[in-house]
Amino acid sequence: MHAVSGLVFVFLSVLSSSSSFEASCVDDIDSVETTVEPLPDSMLIFSKTAGFRHDSIPEGVACLRKIAAELGLSVVATEDSAVFNSKTLASCAVVVFLNTTGDVLDAAQEAAFESYIRG
Repeated sequence: MHAVSGLVFVFLSVLSSSSSFEASCVDDIDSVETTVEPLPDSMLIFSKTAGFRHDSIPEGVACLRKIAAELGLSVVATEDSAVFNSKTLASCAVVVFLNTTGDVLDAAQEAAFESYIRG
């Protein structure tokens, strides 16, 4: 299940390096949601910043929502580091760090994410 994470990472890497990217994925973007209760088989989009804030975050969230829909995944987009715990991460099929900057996770959150990655 976590293999999809790698595919999303590759997609984001290509997307961020493309100078011809247009906001074609953008529909109605007001702000990044702060929901913290993922549903089973969800894509967690984490976009917390502790430094420079990228203007493209809302557009990135919109594009990832479309990808998630195609994969049959629900989406939780948040900037709340508290989602990085074993219970919440267990319900995530994919975790995407979208233009995060700075040190955004504490030691316990990093340990929970490492445990999630290791399976």
